[in-house]
Amino acid sequence: IKTGNIPAQASSSLTFTANFDASDDAIDRTTVPFDATNSSSYTDSYTTTVYDSLGNEHSVCQYFTKTSDNTWEVQYAFDGQQQTGVPATTLTFDPNTGKLTSPTTPQTIEFQTDAAAPIDLTVDYSTCTQYGSEFSVTTNAANGYASATQNGVQVDDDGKVYATYSNGERMLQGQ
Repeated sequence: IKTGNIPAQASSSLTFTANFDASDDAIDRTTVPFDATNSSSYTDSYTTTVYDSLGNEHSVCQYFTKTSDNTWEVQYAFDGQQQTGVPATTLTFDPNTGKLTSPTTPQTIEFQTDAAAPIDLTVDYSTCTQYGSEFSVTTNAANGYASATQNGVQVDDDGKVYATYSNGERMLQGQ
């Protein structure tokens, strides 16, 4: 069994599943521009923990704004700072089914860090819905992790042996 640390793995993907409340009032962007410090300028928000290439923890906050029937805008903040160079993502829902119609592919967003490589995060909104019930998040799963030290060994029922690490990761060592 290998001993020692495992290196950090930068976050590169986020699977996000939520229901957006179809009955929420739209916010007119021409009269109420987005401002992360003004909760009247967005409808809902949700924060995700991500990691850079050195294993430093960061937060990505998504701000969701209903801008018209079946259309929502997503703005982003990174470590509490509004991201002016990052374009908003527009989510469009089918008025008959409540299912997402656009974007149909994951969106890649780049966040700059101070000391590590930029984080290129691919966000998958494909399973989001818009029904007449409150905003709720069912999946908020980003990959990536901090570096860690080995803190144990685990043997599964099938005989596979794993090294376990202080960050919750485990790596197959053999069978």
